[in-house]
Amino acid sequence: MLIAWFCGEWWLRWGSPRVLTYSIVGLVLGPGLHWIDPVAIPQGRYITDFAMGLALFEIGFRLNPVWLARNRWVIVTSVGESIATYVAVLGCGIAANLSLLQSSILASLCVATSPISVLRVTRDAQSSGQVTNLILTMSALNSLAAILLFKGSVGIGLHSTSDNNIPLRGAVLFIVLSSIGLAILAAMAFAVVRKWIVMPQDSVAFTIALYVGCVTFAADWARLSPALATIVLGIAFRALDIKITGKYQDFGSFGRFGTIFLYLYVSAGISFLAAWQGLYLGLFVVLVRAATKIGMCTFMSKPLGATTRKGFLAGLGLMPVSVFGLIVLEQANQLGMPRFGIFPQFASIALCLEILGPLATSLAIRWSGEHLD
Repeated sequence: MLIAWFCGEWWLRWGSPRVLTYSIVGLVLGPGLHWIDPVAIPQGRYITDFAMGLALFEIGFRLNPVWLARNRWVIVTSVGESIATYVAVLGCGIAANLSLLQSSILASLCVATSPISVLRVTRDAQSSGQVTNLILTMSALNSLAAILLFKGSVGIGLHSTSDNNIPLRGAVLFIVLSSIGLAILAAMAFAVVRKWIVMPQDSVAFTIALYVGCVTFAADWARLSPALATIVLGIAFRALDIKITGKYQDFGSFGRFGTIFLYLYVSAGISFLAAWQGLYLGLFVVLVRAATKIGMCTFMSKPLGATTRKGFLAGLGLMPVSVFGLIVLEQANQLGMPRFGIFPQFASIALCLEILGPLATSLAIRWSGEHLD
């Protein structure tokens, strides 16, 4: 982690996003030199869930229901882009002789845009503007759509299988609704406590990080969806108009520690052998996914009130997916849901987008001119 932190700060001088450097260090020290073995870190998944929970909460909190109600074309564009991406990747999987279930799960994961990647890249660039707002808003909507599509695809698979040893068959809808309910109740409880306690500004980030961590681990303990619970928690905070003062972004040292660990842990867990086995389909899916997202955002640029160029850049900024997809896939596996044989294909996608994703977002922001020099 110290090596990754040093390299990230060093290469930031040259315009390289920190998370890109963390991923490269993880790939080199993990599957490259075998210095990092994620299996030997039993608490690793709890830290990664915690770090992803903080990012999902923040990206959910950025969704302003009032603003979205006035800008319905953002929702329409996100839904259209998500459906187009899902259908395109689904077709790629079927053409590659994957089963309909395998193709559906792979397509649902590819719908997502990694929220932690776009958050950290925009934070490094200190960017603000229309393209940045579109990337952040659509990444939140995409992640929410991906979780629901993934749970739905897994639910169909568990329902159709004849293996009686697979748990949670037919209970995926219960998991989704319970995760949403847990998040809403947690937000309401925080709103009540917030009226009783005067919170100093210097303790806001610490308190919220602990609270998000509690919700994350509560969802994990109850065998629900930590990813869905935390993103809905952020949305509920905003919907309930819970006033959060102070700088909660990055969540201080908690957030930075979690981010470095998350990227090292996930990158070190990527198997070069598995990625090689799914290389051809993985590369094809990366190209199709990029063309679909960029194409839909460019096509819908006028209804969004943006220029064609800004629509193109917004689509380019939605490329990151690997960290989020691998975490969601692993969380489902921990719940007893199998990976359905798509890990080699998604490992190839992750290996490509682990590097190209943050780089694409960084280039989109720089080309838009919204970064702080």
